[in-house]
Amino acid sequence: MDFDGWTYDDFLRRLEAIRNYGSLEDLAGRIPGMDALLRDLDVDLHGQLEPIERILRAMSAEERLDPQLLEGEEGPDRREAIADRAGTSVGTVESLIWQFQRLREMLSERSLDEVTRELMEEA
Repeated sequence: MDFDGWTYDDFLRRLEAIRNYGSLEDLAGRIPGMDALLRDLDVDLHGQLEPIERILRAMSAEERLDPQLLEGEEGPDRREAIADRAGTSVGTVESLIWQFQRLREMLSERSLDEVTRELMEEA
């Protein structure tokens, strides 16, 4: 997959696919030993995805397809409008944008497995 052209719309579709897999507990039950690990870590994946999804859905279709619209001269106004529609702060929207850009850069330079390992080490 070409991650250089990855958009917020692609990101939203991936989140929807994750949600369609079922609960994290259901997924963990399919992987030997994972349910115990997640229970020990007290992970709430779906709860963490909800605010991200809310921000992505607050973007216009045009903004989701063209991440550059959230930069430049109109960027601050667009980010503020997204925050208002998502019911969150501009800082939270900007944090998501920064994380998305970083992830896209990482995925364009390395394999998905390498990026996953790096992110797990940072957590």
